[in-house]
Amino acid sequence: MANRSYTSNLILNIAHICAVKNIDRPFTFLRKNGFTHNTATQLINNEVKAINLAHIEKLCLIFNCTPNDLFDYKPTQPVEQLKNNPLTAIIKNQQPVNFNELVRSLPLDKLKEIEEEIRKRK
Repeated sequence: MANRSYTSNLILNIAHICAVKNIDRPFTFLRKNGFTHNTATQLINNEVKAINLAHIEKLCLIFNCTPNDLFDYKPTQPVEQLKNNPLTAIIKNQQPVNFNELVRSLPLDKLKEIEEEIRKRK
């Protein structure tokens, strides 16, 4: 009989997205966007064992992202052994940037340049 206790290395990393997007109350944010108490708790605490496509779509819409942005892959083997495997594209080793701190440290002329660039990309 096959082992049914497979643990996935694919993680739905909502807490990371909330940190990047500077959402300081992720649970409240998810609840205000239609997720139930239990689902919001599971999403924030990365306790999701399965997720339906409607939830993935809703998350992509509220975070303005793609499904690849929602997931993180934590391989148990060295990345070099996963040569050419598409899962390596969603490995997120970086810590979220504290944009508030970064913005406070920039001179005003640089902030103006960034503002103009953001407006162009909207």
